[in-house]
Amino acid sequence: MATFPPVGDLERDDALRRIARRHLDCDDPRWSEAGADGDDAARDVLGYLRRHRGRFPRQVVDADAWDQLVLSAWVYWDERRREAELIRHALSRGLSLREVGAFVGLRSRQGVRDHLDSLEARLHEYYRLTRESRAPARPEVGGAELLMPDTSEPDEDGDDSAPRRARNPYYRFTNRPRAERGADGRYTRARRAAAAARPARGRWIADHRDRVSAVLGELLIQADRVGIPAVEGDVGAPATVGDYLAWVQEDLPDDVDDGTFSAVGLALGELRAHPEIICRSGNHGIHQAIAAADRLRADYGELAATAAGGG
Repeated sequence: MATFPPVGDLERDDALRRIARRHLDCDDPRWSEAGADGDDAARDVLGYLRRHRGRFPRQVVDADAWDQLVLSAWVYWDERRREAELIRHALSRGLSLREVGAFVGLRSRQGVRDHLDSLEARLHEYYRLTRESRAPARPEVGGAELLMPDTSEPDEDGDDSAPRRARNPYYRFTNRPRAERGADGRYTRARRAAAAARPARGRWIADHRDRVSAVLGELLIQADRVGIPAVEGDVGAPATVGDYLAWVQEDLPDDVDDGTFSAVGLALGELRAHPEIICRSGNHGIHQAIAAADRLRADYGELAATAAGGG
């Protein structure tokens, strides 16, 4: 199923301003009817353009096309917000899962749960992306009317495409796997289980703080000794083992949490296959540090699984 990119209020307002400027410049005599200053401007302007596009100059219609897609994406996510809110409200007011499912075309109670989980997962990712600082939504194609001015700094070779794509929500969102976009309801269920397990995980970390600090600290020391320092890379660049180790180092000793163990897992996966480690003898300190961190994660993961299952 196609999914619109995460267009937030910033992109919506920019698209409305561009459309208004074009129609005022071409002396559109009915622009005041478009509702661009109303409470539901995105929907009103889309309706106006759809009804009257035959009256506008061709260059205006062509230039409006991209901004209509931007407004449509904002409306899409607004509808997803409303749908999730209304389903939750209906269930909270006493309607059964079966009744709600019959209304929206789902045949089972589990189907309604899965649908709501998928909605909430997609919205969670949408909120996360729209909270980030980023450039207005735009396609990776040429055209003065389609592309907004780009303020990214070119790299040493004069190529500014990488930083531009890194900030472009359309590029970043459409190049994510389906599960990372939040379209998979299992993501929400896993997040809910993690929330239920969080208090027990926090207690475990507090009770084993000395061991956690010693094991992870030794992993950082040994990695640095073989030439893999805990140093973050450039903003927008793909994360590396140096990034993962830097995140672990930043959390030690007092801010260790579930995210720290996630970073440890990512780091261990990279370290096991790293050329600087593969060539070391089996009794080298880095191998011992990796094994100790693996045992630590296994103990922590066993606790997490027990807590999530209620056992």
